[in-house]
Amino acid sequence: MKLDIKPGGGMFEYEVKFNPPVDSLRDKRAMLLDQQRAIIGSATNFNGVTLHLPTKLPQEQTICKAALRDKPYKVGIFYKKRRHYSDKEVILFLNNLFRRVMHILKMVNVKGHMYSPNLSVSVEQHRLEIWPGFITAIDEYEGGIQMLCDASFRVLRTETALDVIRALPREENFRDRVVKELLKSVVLTRYNNKTYIVDDIDFTMNPLSTFRLTKADREITFIDYYREQYGLTISDPKQPMLINRPRVKSEAEQDVEKLVVLVPELVNMTGITEAMKNNFTVMTDIGKVTRLVPNARQEALTKFVKDVNSTPETKNLLENWGLRLNNATVPLEGRVLDPGALIFGGGQVEAVPPNADWTRRACGGPVLTACNLDHWIIIFPKKFETVVKRFYDKFMFIGPKLGIQVAMPQGDALPNDRIETYLKAVRGSVKPNTSVVVCIFPQQRGDRYAAIKKLCYIEKPVASQVILAKTITNEKKLDAVVKKVALQINCKLGGELWGIQGNIKGHVMVVGIDAYHDADLRAKGCSIAGVVSNINGAFSRWYSYTAKQEPKQEIGDALKVAFLNCLKTFYRHNQAWPDLVVVFRDGVSDTQLNVVQDHEVPQFLSCFKEMNNGHPPKFAYVVVQKRINTRLYNIPRPGEYENPAPGTVVDYHITRRNWYDFFLVSQRVTQGTVTPVHFVVISDNANIPPDVLQKLSYKLTHMYFNWTGTVRVPAPCQYAHKLADMVGQHLKASPVGQEEKLFYL
Repeated sequence: MKLDIKPGGGMFEYEVKFNPPVDSLRDKRAMLLDQQRAIIGSATNFNGVTLHLPTKLPQEQTICKAALRDKPYKVGIFYKKRRHYSDKEVILFLNNLFRRVMHILKMVNVKGHMYSPNLSVSVEQHRLEIWPGFITAIDEYEGGIQMLCDASFRVLRTETALDVIRALPREENFRDRVVKELLKSVVLTRYNNKTYIVDDIDFTMNPLSTFRLTKADREITFIDYYREQYGLTISDPKQPMLINRPRVKSEAEQDVEKLVVLVPELVNMTGITEAMKNNFTVMTDIGKVTRLVPNARQEALTKFVKDVNSTPETKNLLENWGLRLNNATVPLEGRVLDPGALIFGGGQVEAVPPNADWTRRACGGPVLTACNLDHWIIIFPKKFETVVKRFYDKFMFIGPKLGIQVAMPQGDALPNDRIETYLKAVRGSVKPNTSVVVCIFPQQRGDRYAAIKKLCYIEKPVASQVILAKTITNEKKLDAVVKKVALQINCKLGGELWGIQGNIKGHVMVVGIDAYHDADLRAKGCSIAGVVSNINGAFSRWYSYTAKQEPKQEIGDALKVAFLNCLKTFYRHNQAWPDLVVVFRDGVSDTQLNVVQDHEVPQFLSCFKEMNNGHPPKFAYVVVQKRINTRLYNIPRPGEYENPAPGTVVDYHITRRNWYDFFLVSQRVTQGTVTPVHFVVISDNANIPPDVLQKLSYKLTHMYFNWTGTVRVPAPCQYAHKLADMVGQHLKASPVGQEEKLFYL
């Protein structure tokens, strides 16, 4: 939405001096903002030294009289300059001003975003409550000063922190379990609607403990305090207390550690647990409230803007600064790119359908390059023998339809589902000619999954496929499941499912980069970077490399070796160096763009010196941002809103003034509103025309083999994400002999 600025308005900067000098900011504010209001007005921004006003004072220097505790003072207000609305300080002020607007509208700050508790929606069957709210960000774009605004939701649990503590078993390590469950969680105090991060749990304190009430200068227990202050009764006097350490804002505050002590019984948990995320019913019920279709989302935004512009207090606050929020969202014109066609087995070329979904063709005909299963192993608990037989019979029937010849597997029925039983069976069954090991798990368990993957990709290199028993139990869905498993196994063996024709002449190498930050690794300052690059012109074969980033290491240093390996592998397969290299880098925020441009890009360019042809390739470095709040709608008729078609591109007005960037919608979504992806080109010595780079980016969203449709980001980014996740979360080390296979799908 456009932020309308009154003609002649602006931000005028003044320096303020007090004579005699004053140290206390509170005293300074009292003498300037309260006592000089007739001169400077009510719209002010003052930090103790610098004063900002929306209008210029008549005089360059203004000397005022003031008094504090019966002592006379002089206040000097000296004009410095007029600030432009695009200045960083002004942008920061505008964002803070809008937070004040949202506070006036009775919205509450939860983890940096604003929500309305008075409009909460209850999901009683799951003990949840959902607060609607808005994410706002004012910045300068090509179309001027605009406010990005998107509807947002915060899920709160109606259970208290004490409920969580009581649900834990009273074992020897009970206190450790409490700490693990509550530490760093965000809790909400319902008596004043404030959120706090739990930094510690104090088992030496309880509600009967006392603290000094500063104003009344007396000791009081927590039980008495909450009864007197809020009329609340605490029922459990023996519960431990939660500790929050407020974030230090200034150096003066560092010496005095202020602790906020919270009673578990009086705070609600926020956010959803892992168990909830894995519960389909819970997520579906949450989605009914939070997944707004475009019409509903636009309706919510329109109501919000109306509230801002019609509430007297918020309207006056903005008008005092010469501002007004435009009623309408910014109208734009976009283009829809032609997706082209996909190449399948037997040279068959298929046009991509308008909904960007080619499941029927992918699962109904030969793949581009097939890898046969001449010798494969299936390992499963004995109780699933009937289910497993039905699975591999179907596999042997469907495989040839996809062009994959499937032999009878070697089966190994296990007496139990213990990790060591699985590992022993795999070690005893794998032969040098084994294509793939298929393991059937009775239920999802991270430690068992990690143990199998480590064995198959580090100790005894062989492709592996893990399937949950419930996935192959439903006979009606078995056909679809087997087809997807067959396609995935084909990729893990080095096969190709489909290809695309590039839109750029010459040898083009694309590289995808993403990073995984593990909790354990982060403590040591390390992270895992996944780097994936194509090794053929159809973008259907990929080389994968992981780099461990050591503590205090520049982002680009760990990637230099990986990039060199990508170049050499490309040369080995094509007998030619690439003419153009395009790097798609995921996981970079706006604040890191300059760092990546200054440190990472030069590291990549330096690798070209290693090439022996003396002609370095053209190079483009593109940052891919998924976690954005910009939304695009298609308007088929006035007043109607729908999701844009896959391939929609917008590259003006809402783009950054200082960067070459564009927004791309690559997917079709059936629920809620689609989120575009923001592409920011931070280096381009190839001068690639915008439409050519946009088409390449869109074409690459068709090449992620784990999904028979387009994905949000270019395939190399999605592969790099999966690779870094597999190595960082499960393997903890680089795999052996799998560099040219998509083993992490």
